[in-house]
Amino acid sequence: MDKLIKALKETGEYEDTSYCLLYGNPITPSSVVIFEKAWVFEIAVNAFKNQMKNLFICVIGIPCPKCINFIKTIKTKKILYIGDLDPTSFFTFLTLSYAKRKPNPKDKPKLKINYAGVTLKDYQKYLSAKEESLIKISEYERVILNFVEKFKLPNLMREIEFLKRTGRKVEIEGICRCFKIVQSKKIQEEKIKEFENYLKVKLKI
Repeated sequence: MDKLIKALKETGEYEDTSYCLLYGNPITPSSVVIFEKAWVFEIAVNAFKNQMKNLFICVIGIPCPKCINFIKTIKTKKILYIGDLDPTSFFTFLTLSYAKRKPNPKDKPKLKINYAGVTLKDYQKYLSAKEESLIKISEYERVILNFVEKFKLPNLMREIEFLKRTGRKVEIEGICRCFKIVQSKKIQEEKIKEFENYLKVKLKI
C-alpha cells in the first residue's frame, strides 16, 4: 500500500483539500453526478442549468474523507461518475464506490455508482481511434492501474485491458478536441457546445 500511496501523491490529486464543489439540489436530488475535473463540472452546470433537480458534485481529483462522507449522506437512487479513461480516474471511481480513500478489493462497495466517464467506445467514436489522442501512462500511473485491476470491475474490463496493452490513456479534454479550451482559457463557443452535447448523451438526466 505504501507504494500505491506514493504513486497517488505523484498524481498531485491526492491532497486532502477538505472541500468539493456543489451545484443543484442537495436535499432530495433526482440523481447525483460526480465530476473529477472542475472545468467539466462548470460546463455541465451551464449545460443543465435549466433542469437542476439533480445535484452536481466536483471532487477535484481524488476525493477527501469529508467529501466522501458527505456523498454517503445523500439520498438518491442514481449516482453517476464522470472522469478520464486513465488509472487515476478509475481509482477515484473506486474511492467513491467503496466510500474510502484506500479501498480494499476484499471489501464490498458501499455505494452503487455508475461509471459514465470516458470509455473505449468514446475513444473509437469521437476520436476515430487516432494514436495522436493518446497520452503515455507514467510509471506511477502503472502502479495505480495494477491496483485498480485487482478489483475486477466488470464495466471497465475492456478499458483496463486497453490501458495495460497500449500503455496509453485518454483524457476527457480530447473529446470534441477540447484541449484548447482548457489550455488557453479562451472561450470557444462551438467546442463548448459540442462538449455540452457529449455530456448530455453520456449522463442522460
